[in-house]
Amino acid sequence: MSKTPFKGLSEALRASAEWASIDRAWRDSEDLMASLRATVPAQLRALALQVRRDDPPRGIRGSQVTVVAMHAAAAAKLRLALADWPQMLRQQGWGIQHIRVTAQQEQTVAPVRAPHVRRPDVPGVIREEFERLAHDMPNERLRQALRRIAKG
Repeated sequence: MSKTPFKGLSEALRASAEWASIDRAWRDSEDLMASLRATVPAQLRALALQVRRDDPPRGIRGSQVTVVAMHAAAAAKLRLALADWPQMLRQQGWGIQHIRVTAQQEQTVAPVRAPHVRRPDVPGVIREEFERLAHDMPNERLRQALRRIAKG
C-alpha cells in the first residue's frame, strides 16, 4: 500500500487548470495580506479580515485589490492608512491600480433556539434519600444543595 493514499488525487489537482487558478488566487491573497501587514500600523492589522485581488467594474482585469475590514469604522481607518499602498504594490511588481476597502457584511440570521425540554420530576423515594443525606451532611453548602434537589 502506498504511503499517501491520495497521491493520485493530488497529482490530478496539480494538473487541473481550475486548481491552478484557485491556488494562484490563494497565493496572491496571502502575499497581498503580508504586504498589507508590512504597510499598516500594528493597531490596524487586526482590523483587516481579508485581502483579495478583484476585477473593477470597468478597467484592467485584476488591477483592483479589495480589503475587507471588520466594520465600517475600521474600513475608514484602513482607507486612510492605505492611501499610498497601490504605488508601493506597483513598485513590488503588482499591476494594482485601485484599492477598495469595504466593511464586512452584517449577519442578520437569528440564532436557532432549542426547544424547551422539561425534566422529569424526581421520584419521591429519591427525594427522601436526598433529604436524609442532607440531614447527615456536615458541610453547609453541600447540605443546602442536597435540600434543593430534595425539593425537586
